[in-house]
Amino acid sequence: MRPVNEKLRKDLLEAGKREFMENGFRGASLKSIAASLGVTTGAIYRYYTDKEALFDGLVREPAQELVERYRTLQQTFAGRSLEEQLQKLPEVPDKEASWMMDFLYEHFDAFKLIACCSSGTKYEHYLDTLAEIEDHSGRLLVDRMVEAGYPIRRLDDELIHIMSTALFNGMFETIRMICRGKKRWFIWMTCGIFTPRAGSVSLESLLNKGLPFDLRLEYAN
Repeated sequence: MRPVNEKLRKDLLEAGKREFMENGFRGASLKSIAASLGVTTGAIYRYYTDKEALFDGLVREPAQELVERYRTLQQTFAGRSLEEQLQKLPEVPDKEASWMMDFLYEHFDAFKLIACCSSGTKYEHYLDTLAEIEDHSGRLLVDRMVEAGYPIRRLDDELIHIMSTALFNGMFETIRMICRGKKRWFIWMTCGIFTPRAGSVSLESLLNKGLPFDLRLEYAN
């Protein structure tokens, strides 16, 4: 068995990332990746069984971490008393969205691949996984409020899912806009983290939100 060449593995990941960014998963070619490094496709197969395994190697860790952290956060919230949940409810959306946006931009390349290049992979429906966690949390809270006698009606499952999906699509749309090469930015967060408009927010305050460098430059222009 040949020893693992860590430099080649890292080079394959970098070359794969470029190929996926340029052509998407469906249009990406292992032959092109191999050619860009001056190796054979056989060299790739020693590290990754196929194109999807290479894509998975680029996004798996941050993608899983985001899901697990969000699931844990929702489970912790669900474990509180109803009174405490309702007391903290106004501040929860901002806190959740704030750390999630920070996490997305800390792992920007991975989530750019998921948001813009994952069609044809298991990550194509990644947002559904996040939305399902939010759906479950929302249903639990509404059910507890109804059972406690609060004057609200149970929400339809489809309506809850629409709201959950809109939340995460709003977050990921800022990344998709970068993929589309937009030069002017209007960032709107459903949860109300920040709503910058031309002349209404300083560039410094935007930079403090952890926005990626190319977005900073484009907004500055």
